[in-house]
Amino acid sequence: MNQHRKTLLWYFLIVLFFSSLLACGISRFGRSGTALVNAMMFIPGLVSIFFRYRRKEGFQSVGWSLRPSFFWIWALLFPILLLSTSLPISILLGYVSISTPSLMPNNILPFCLALTRKLVLFSILSLPFALGEELGWRGYAQEKLLREFGIVKGFLILGIVWGFWHSPAFYFLGLFPNHTILGPFVMTPVDNILMVVPLGWLYIRSRSIWVPAIAHSFGNVLWGYSDTFISKHSELGSWGVLQVIQLAVTIACLIDTKKRPFIKNQGV
Repeated sequence: MNQHRKTLLWYFLIVLFFSSLLACGISRFGRSGTALVNAMMFIPGLVSIFFRYRRKEGFQSVGWSLRPSFFWIWALLFPILLLSTSLPISILLGYVSISTPSLMPNNILPFCLALTRKLVLFSILSLPFALGEELGWRGYAQEKLLREFGIVKGFLILGIVWGFWHSPAFYFLGLFPNHTILGPFVMTPVDNILMVVPLGWLYIRSRSIWVPAIAHSFGNVLWGYSDTFISKHSELGSWGVLQVIQLAVTIACLIDTKKRPFIKNQGV
């Protein structure tokens, strides 16, 4: 095992160790355990900062550009695209149903405006936490994995690690009441394996860590709010529909990534 792979292995082990310690505390703190999840999101970034200082890598390669780019729009479109395609199909198949209060024509606009304000506000509030993750997974580990193992294998490794990083927290939070083991330890890693490519594609093409961070933040908030408006009749079925759509997006992003040369991020 060469030095680059040893560094990646130690990075993953340290991130998983400290994150799992925090996750194990969730069951003891009840509702306040969500604060531990928020703290956990900073660990990948904080550990990456330590490794960068220790190895004198600097931070320019992360990519900090705030220049206007079409990829900022894609960062918002990806979550909307996934929700707007998977939700109707799941409704059609009977996996979920809409559970919002009946809206009269005269209060639809106020409802939509209020929802939009909430989505924007909470996306901004959650951005630092998403950046904490992205700084580690995309900003530090991704490029090293792709250069060491190639595009497909590199993304696969990152997706597996990222997925199982979520597993302890999701287990103790009880996010999958109908699939307490399958949800955190199988469904979550598969979901992350299929999401790691679109987020990685956004990072590679935009060359800015802010773009995947915005997609991550907005996606979390959008999906969180969508769960308050739907009733799931088949948790596994609705999850499967989403994965099929994510697989299609992943294949498209992989084709484009392999078609055009991989360019190292240049900070601005």
